[in-house]
Amino acid sequence: GGGYTPFVDLLREKSTSALSKILDVRPDVVNEITTGGALPLHMCGMGRDNQFMTSFLISRGADIEGTSLCA
Repeated sequence: GGGYTPFVDLLREKSTSALSKILDVRPDVVNEITTGGALPLHMCGMGRDNQFMTSFLISRGADIEGTSLCA
């Protein structure tokens, strides 16, 4: 209910360095459930800027079979 997580907000960045730093410490965050039940990989498909992080998230373990909880 508090908005999107800082990790999801970083999907808009043009560089993967900030996301890499987070995933190096907390690799589970790549599949975190955000506000509304969306996964970070789901968020890549919801924004033109976010789409460029799709392959990066998959390379870092994003579940391509993951199901968002969005209605």
